[in-house]
Amino acid sequence: SGMSQDPGEELVEGLDKMEEVLSLDQFDPPNEAGSEIGKELRDYFNLLGLPIELISHSFSFLSMEDRLRAAGVNKRLKGIELASKYYVERVLIEEAEEIPKEIKEWMMMMRNAVDGDDGDDNEEDLDFYDVKISQRITFHKGKSYSSDCIRRIAQNASIKILEIQLYGSEEFHRDIFNLIKEFDGIKYLEVGIKGKDKEMLREMMVDSYLLGLTKSCKFLYLNVSESVSEKVTPDALHQLCKDMTDGSTNFCNLAINSLRKDRCIELLKLVGIIYRDDTFFSSKEIEVYERRAPDDSVRSYSIIDGAIEFMINCDIFECAYGGFIICLHKTRDSLKEVRNREGYFRIDISPE
Repeated sequence: SGMSQDPGEELVEGLDKMEEVLSLDQFDPPNEAGSEIGKELRDYFNLLGLPIELISHSFSFLSMEDRLRAAGVNKRLKGIELASKYYVERVLIEEAEEIPKEIKEWMMMMRNAVDGDDGDDNEEDLDFYDVKISQRITFHKGKSYSSDCIRRIAQNASIKILEIQLYGSEEFHRDIFNLIKEFDGIKYLEVGIKGKDKEMLREMMVDSYLLGLTKSCKFLYLNVSESVSEKVTPDALHQLCKDMTDGSTNFCNLAINSLRKDRCIELLKLVGIIYRDDTFFSSKEIEVYERRAPDDSVRSYSIIDGAIEFMINCDIFECAYGGFIICLHKTRDSLKEVRNREGYFRIDISPE
């Protein structure tokens, strides 16, 4: 017997056939005898008269915000929208605030890591927040919102890159940050946590929350204030390194825009690396590379420990806080690229 046709292919063929025979003039509005309104609306298109499959197919051409608006029209459209799964390349959920240029630059670096770009950025690239994100949901201050729309996106959408930038600390924001863990299959996730209620935000950034986020994605960028990053513990980062190394997680890259100096030094100590007096000590077979600025000052370090790379901005050692990245390299070619990275030079390691 022949192989049965894939159900998805059958649905597409069915939709194509329907579109061939259906036309707008087949769907007239209700027109009771003598109704002047019915006569004036003779060209009205009765969307709800279409089969569910066609309405669902129509939803695929709408932006995320338009889908949510359409679902609010009535119960039937809401039910169809809830049952419709869809894929989105990039989504930005933001609070209406200006994003600083330095944050855009960090985001460009992480976007290149996801998309495999050549890293040759320009001013137009740095404006990708405005021109390259077609799916954007914006919350405005002073308005009341429900977290239900984010929950529906988490349930229905398959998203490659999800960026969340919220600056408040009301219960609504807490709900959204908790909902982030319900997203599944995201390749890149950026979480911006900033607000006036620092205690509430600090309470959220516990080890279990951080490790929970890493189970929802492959790349995670934490764009958090210094007071929030203080809650990121060396133990949690060390556990993440072990999970990445032994293959118990699909996660492979964590970037933190502002990690505290003592947290960084303690993590290195947990993996067998000592940093003291501008020198690295270790009895392990690790490699350390440094990148220098034009004035010959060291700007960043790259430490390779097996398949794990730690990238450390020297602001951590000089200013108590700085950028920090943990990356898992799954291939020899990837590690070779790291060793040959332009502007980085290998330095000697002293034994413990």
